[in-house]
Amino acid sequence: MAVTRRVGDLTADVQALQRQVSAERRSDVARRYLALAGNAPTKEQLDCLLTSSTEDPSDATMRAALLSASGAEEQEEPVKEVAEVEHGLL
Repeated sequence: MAVTRRVGDLTADVQALQRQVSAERRSDVARRYLALAGNAPTKEQLDCLLTSSTEDPSDATMRAALLSASGAEEQEEPVKEVAEVEHGLL
């Protein structure tokens, strides 16, 4: 009985950690999008970015996803500006 209860407790702990990691990743991707696009992503855009990116999306991946999103023409100039600034910092 004690072992069963312990396994149940550990399973609940793992699920809580998975929810926390997911929420933190979602928040991180939203911040990256905001930094590149200049506006907050919609829920649909955020879902698309999360499903199309890897475990730790790089800025290049984020830029590519941003450019493939709707309104890519409008977003291309800010993305180029960010790339120039990043290149200047290197």
